[in-house]
Amino acid sequence: MIGLPPVNAFVLHRTPYRESSSLVRLFVPGQGQLVATWRGTAALHLYQPYHIDWQASGDWVTIRSVDLAGKVLRLKGQALYLALYLNELLGVLLPRWVPAEALFGTYYATLRRLESGESAEPLLRFFERRLLEQLGFGIDFERDRAGELLQPERHYRFDDQNAFLQDPSSIVVDGFHGQDLIHIAHNDYGSPSTRRAAKQLFRRALALQLGERELLSRRFLQPLVSPSHSSGTPNT
Repeated sequence: MIGLPPVNAFVLHRTPYRESSSLVRLFVPGQGQLVATWRGTAALHLYQPYHIDWQASGDWVTIRSVDLAGKVLRLKGQALYLALYLNELLGVLLPRWVPAEALFGTYYATLRRLESGESAEPLLRFFERRLLEQLGFGIDFERDRAGELLQPERHYRFDDQNAFLQDPSSIVVDGFHGQDLIHIAHNDYGSPSTRRAAKQLFRRALALQLGERELLSRRFLQPLVSPSHSSGTPNT
């Protein structure tokens, strides 16, 4: 790592632009998402740490130089599809010109841990949680909408304001056990019921932000999803 420039960008998406240029969506910690043009000959790859020198004129950004800024990440198989899911979430939801330093660090760490073969589901749920917080729609896992502490023996419903409401019903049909919510708060995904609850919860919370927009990466991931969770294949 000695002599390598600091990481300041990831490429979220790229597409040909005019005859000899590319239109590139960048994730930059101090500016959030940027859309830039690149006329250089070096290929810009997804999921790789870069140091990118760019110049802005209003909202128009031009990339002047590109250097790989760390160990090449070799994602393959399931990890590659999950990284595509992360990129699509960021590309759709991350605002332009809004600093996102903490989320940038979470994204980089998630890619590295996916590469290392760590269990993907806790990584995805943690990233989704941090993304919602970055967007200003973080979920309060400490208290319900009435201000009372979440209790492990109670049942809760999730409303459209990212808050929990106590449910007097003894059967959770479209809600959550308090114990699962407490596990999620501590990023403890050892229980199958907690993993199911977290997937349902964050998917619903993200749906409130996505609206009618469909994530294409979920189509690619669907064939990888086993009917049994024991396979270890996560469902986004």
